Amino acid sequence: MGCGLHLRVTDEDSGKDAKCPECGTIQPVRKSSSRDDQTSAPGDAVTETDNPFRSPSGLESGDVPVQADRPDVRLTPTTVRTGDVLRYSWDIFRRNLGLCVLFSVTMLGVVLGLELIMFGVLGVLTLFDALDPLTADLNTLLMALLMVLVAGFVVLLGVTWIQCGQALFMLRVARGEEARLGDLFSGGPFVLRAFGLILLTGILILMLFLLVAAPFVAVDLGPVGYAVANIVVYLASLYIMLALYFLVDQDQGVVESLRSSLIFMRGNKRAAFLMHLAVGFGCMAFVLVTCFLGSVFVLPFALLVLAVFYVAATGQLPLSSSSLKPSDA
Repeated sequence: MGCGLHLRVTDEDSGKDAKCPECGTIQPVRKSSSRDDQTSAPGDAVTETDNPFRSPSGLESGDVPVQADRPDVRLTPTTVRTGDVLRYSWDIFRRNLGLCVLFSVTMLGVVLGLELIMFGVLGVLTLFDALDPLTADLNTLLMALLMVLVAGFVVLLGVTWIQCGQALFMLRVARGEEARLGDLFSGGPFVLRAFGLILLTGILILMLFLLVAAPFVAVDLGPVGYAVANIVVYLASLYIMLALYFLVDQDQGVVESLRSSLIFMRGNKRAAFLMHLAVGFGCMAFVLVTCFLGSVFVLPFALLVLAVFYVAATGQLPLSSSSLKPSDA
């Protein structure tokens, strides 16, 4: 209208005159177009570009709105098939084999370096008997324990930083985007939230484990209880396995990323279980056959499979028209 206000009318009113409730201006209503239907108010326009990773099913009224880094992407809960995820992952892994192996070696080296820091601190303190309660005085013992806690915290933050970076790197590979080794070190903005996510999920999993195992332990069936608790914990972890990807890919918070994972894993838990089964046994066999030298190949492939599962489950990666369909479970 003359005042800049956008009004939405029915198709039957197209071509008629309309009066603005704000300024009173009367203007003819032009016929709607597919572009206009996407616009409801200034600043609220939803643009649809030629994004190759948008869901093949389109945007339906039941889609879950998730704000992405790329404003043209709207994520849609999509049911995936394990075979399609594995085939696509293997194909793109072969095409990026050199980069993936370099990524694996670099990641293992960084993680090993972080662990050496912790072992170095423990070694120095042990050398001077600072951790020995029989020989060290109270102040020395407390100071040594504080140093261990600080070193452990730093190492955990470093490992979390690398986990965020590997997720970003693998998401680029999964989408067919240009991935660089430097992406492994680009997880800085997400470290604290990711650390909070890991801490929260660890506490929840521990509570669930104790809750399930306690009744068995009470009747002297501890081993059975631990086995049942491990199964329950694994099944529960399937619901939240995508949380880290939502956190780094959609810039979500801790609770929001857990909620998104719960939503997008509906109808995909069976596929995730079969994927874990196939990748777990297959990778283990390959590592054993190659006398553990195959770890540099297994690690990036397993991480890539998880990233492909995420982009497929969120409707960003139409693996095939027959294998992906909107999830209703």
